Amino acid sequence: MAYCTACGQQLQPGEAHACPAADEVAAAAQSHPASAGTRGQAAEGARHIAAQFRRIEPGVLVRLLRQPREALSLEGPAAPVYGFVGVAAALIGFIIWAMLLGNELASLVFGFGSSSIFDAFSAYRADIYWRIIGRMLVIGLVSSAAMIGVLYAAGRWLGEAKLRFGTFFASIGAMQLVFGAGFVLAGLCSLINLRLSLFVMLVVLLAALVLLVSAASDLLRVPKAREAAFAVTVIGGYLLVTGLLLALFL
Repeated sequence: MAYCTACGQQLQPGEAHACPAADEVAAAAQSHPASAGTRGQAAEGARHIAAQFRRIEPGVLVRLLRQPREALSLEGPAAPVYGFVGVAAALIGFIIWAMLLGNELASLVFGFGSSSIFDAFSAYRADIYWRIIGRMLVIGLVSSAAMIGVLYAAGRWLGEAKLRFGTFFASIGAMQLVFGAGFVLAGLCSLINLRLSLFVMLVVLLAALVLLVSAASDLLRVPKAREAAFAVTVIGGYLLVTGLLLALFL
């Protein structure tokens, strides 16, 4: 015995099946052609994005980890995908660092003692922990967006190469892949010593700032006479934009 997977009716051998469910779907598509077209476009867009992500080559990711400035030479339709991967890796690494560091801090504050008095703080500890993680997620998103935006705006103003934002994002975003690894390393260091974790995090952040400013200057061909102005503009603009956005969202 066979049954229609759309309406559930039994299929008779040798007889054509008129599926009422199929008729309803066709009628809905005719009555709402715009929404059907929108769904089709969304599905096509999703397939296109999936196809682009399938073009990612592990060898390229390894090279970006070893030589971040290799991102400046990325070309082709898959280049923006590496930009998204790099930004996502940096954000995930930052969150992992925040989670590991927050867990160690919570253990120091709430992890001593075994009486019911301290057990009563378990729910409070979890609430504080996830509030911190949520805020760190916002900080990571805002910081990343502000840095990329300010670098591009300052480069368009002071640089000689007027690149499209997509091309710029592909290189600067892909370069951040190594920062994600650095953030994870800083998080793992928190399992050994909190001060060591903060020190490693500070080193990674300073290295990221220097590398991004230098790479953006080269990518947008900022003249040597304007490099100092470019660096000051980026740092000042980043602090200003980040401060305003954090005041708005936190």
